[in-house]
Amino acid sequence: MPRPADPNARASLISAARAEFVKKGLRGARIEDITAACSLSKGAFYLHFASKEALFGELVEQVQRTLDELAREREERKEC
Repeated sequence: MPRPADPNARASLISAARAEFVKKGLRGARIEDITAACSLSKGAFYLHFASKEALFGELVEQVQRTLDELAREREERKEC
């Protein structure tokens, strides 16, 4: 019987990848290290992301959304 999918796997991979990219950069980060940091398999990684670069792209998008939200909040404070 197959194991049920971990509902937190995607978030765990993103968190582990963020730390790995900070330490080693995009080139130095390895999928094996990212998955080991959150006790997941490479199969779990590829279930959520097509590649290391796709995961990095997800992180960049998250940062951009955060910056956009902060900019919106700042503009709203200026208007008050």
